[in-house]
Amino acid sequence: MRAVPVLPILSLVPLLSLAAGCQRSSAIAVGDVTVTLDPNIATVAHATWTTETPTTGYVVFGDSDAYGMQTPLETAESTEHTATIYGLQPDSELHFAAAAEADGEVTLGADAALTTGALPDDLPEVTENVPWDNAAAGPFLITSIISPDASYSYVVVLDTDGAVVWYHRVETEVACVRPLMDGSGVYFIKFELQDADASALEVVRWDGTADVIAVPQIHHDAEQLDDGSYAVARTTYQEIDGVLVGGDQLIRVQDDASVSVLWDAFENLPVTRNDGWDYIGSAGFADWTHVNGVVYDADSDTFALSLWNAHEIVAIDASTGAQRWVLGGTDGEFSLSASDDFGPQHAPELFAGGVRLFDNNTVSGGSRLVEYTLDTSAMTAAVAWSHTPPTNQFTPVLGDVHRFEDGSALSSWGYTGRIQTLDASGQINGEIAVPYGTTIGQVTVLSSFYAE
Repeated sequence: MRAVPVLPILSLVPLLSLAAGCQRSSAIAVGDVTVTLDPNIATVAHATWTTETPTTGYVVFGDSDAYGMQTPLETAESTEHTATIYGLQPDSELHFAAAAEADGEVTLGADAALTTGALPDDLPEVTENVPWDNAAAGPFLITSIISPDASYSYVVVLDTDGAVVWYHRVETEVACVRPLMDGSGVYFIKFELQDADASALEVVRWDGTADVIAVPQIHHDAEQLDDGSYAVARTTYQEIDGVLVGGDQLIRVQDDASVSVLWDAFENLPVTRNDGWDYIGSAGFADWTHVNGVVYDADSDTFALSLWNAHEIVAIDASTGAQRWVLGGTDGEFSLSASDDFGPQHAPELFAGGVRLFDNNTVSGGSRLVEYTLDTSAMTAAVAWSHTPPTNQFTPVLGDVHRFEDGSALSSWGYTGRIQTLDASGQINGEIAVPYGTTIGQVTVLSSFYAE
């Protein structure tokens, strides 16, 4: 479930120990900290230090020797210490010190300074258009930045000042990036419609190490499950009335690339009921379903799929693979007024009693964020919340929406290159943007780089 997409891991919290007795003294001898930049990521630093006696420790850091932030406390005592420091802004002078903790006493070593490196030349510039004022949507954001010609992407982590604080270059288009459940990095699908047999799911950890799970014909989105496997959409093909039709399966992919089928569109939905089912586009086949969103809701043990070309959200029993319901489109089982209709759409999210989604092209002509309540007994659906920007901004690709307990929202706007946060009244209280013509991928909140 991605209703509140925040990882349950330790945050880089404001440093409190300095004011509570942390001192530079000889009570615990702390050697000078040595801090070096990572050779591949200019916003990541590595620290080493020593202590005369075994202790646990951490690194404090900030833009002055007042510091203000710290890495997690080490879990085992030692005299040789290391820490990796994430979340640093590029081209910035920062101050660091090692802290040692033993017998309830904390001692701070000498101050050290380091200037972080520059971002890659081909990474599009990110700017903060509206100051960020939504604590629920931060302190970091995972997304992708797709080059204007879609020939490459950067998977990035942004802070809420709009600074790129972590990045990884990918030689394909990357639309949906998700955090690994253990907090060690991210995963995403590399795919090209013109060479779908080369598709792969890639796992990249914060330290830059990567694993590639090659599975032909997977695309768009994936959801990591509790057992470490991934639920992914895969295109299969059938010839219907002389037309080669592409329809999606929902499959489970293991680390060794083995696959099991959870659901098949050809077995559950009638192809020819959908207008335009036989339209053959640039991919060379009739792309009937085009699943562009996969989400799992643990509370109801349900998968939800977004079928872009069918204008439908399909709910599937995760244990049995049985189709539970269809919302929207020709196959829709809920009564829905024409004015409340949606599609095409992206990024479904299930919540108790309903579903929210990013509606790319509504009946009024502009994209919107929308939330539906669903009565699965009476089979009725109604709009419970929606937001259409006053500028009537429109994106024909990508987009997503998340809601928080305080009623605020976070969304990405694809081709417009914007990430926005809204307060409970619908007013923009934060906007980060990339240059016109550059596409922003879907966005997820990251509370910290450090797993529990």
